[in-house]
Amino acid sequence: MTAINALSTAVSGLLVNTSKVAASADNIANVHSQGYGRVEVHAKSIPPQHGGGVTGVISRETVQDIVQANQGAQTPGVDVAAEFTNLIQAKTAYSANLKTLEAAEEIIRETVDLVG
Repeated sequence: MTAINALSTAVSGLLVNTSKVAASADNIANVHSQGYGRVEVHAKSIPPQHGGGVTGVISRETVQDIVQANQGAQTPGVDVAAEFTNLIQAKTAYSANLKTLEAAEEIIRETVDLVG
């Protein structure tokens, strides 16, 4: 993996985790909204031949999902504790991607110093 590929992969991870935080914030803001369908963002790998990294796949709970949850005696809607867990996971992943960016930047900087 080249430093440029590492940069690209890390940036894609940052973007997906930014989307995860936004989805959790939206879910928490709508915790008491009647009929609100919870939003989730899942990371999906992009094959190396297509540039590598990850992309976010967004899904929203539908009205049918909410009705089925009611019939199954589950509480529909947003679980605030689960959303805060998602926020902690996104923060950790965001930090890891940031460290990857910093390492790739250092490699590029050292390479430029060697060439220059």
